[in-house]
Amino acid sequence: MSLLSIFPNVTNSVSKREEFNKEIEKNLKFMTKAGHGVQSEGEKIIADRLYECGINYIYDSLIEVNGEWIRPDFILPGLNDLIIEYKGMDEFEYNQKFERKLMILAVAGIRVMVLSEKDFGRVKEIIV
Repeated sequence: MSLLSIFPNVTNSVSKREEFNKEIEKNLKFMTKAGHGVQSEGEKIIADRLYECGINYIYDSLIEVNGEWIRPDFILPGLNDLIIEYKGMDEFEYNQKFERKLMILAVAGIRVMVLSEKDFGRVKEIIV
């Protein structure tokens, strides 16, 4: 099943899109090679590598999965419908939310690749 068939309007999937974008834009502190902001240095490394490889992605979009709203870090509609999640922190509340997001995606049958800081030395090999 294609992610774009599940989320055909992924970039416009909520009526509060402008409000969501304003909230996200406040947190975009790192500029990617593709010319858009991301929230962390780790996400910048991933975004830059995807860009260098010519892999199209949708960054940090609000989507509904089985009645729950989540924000995948990177949706890769042209790469076997994969989602890349960056695990950038190791804090209790963050970990709970992160694991919940992974569970929601798994129940929906969506493939997810989780990357963390330990993967940065080999991120080129992992993504290609």
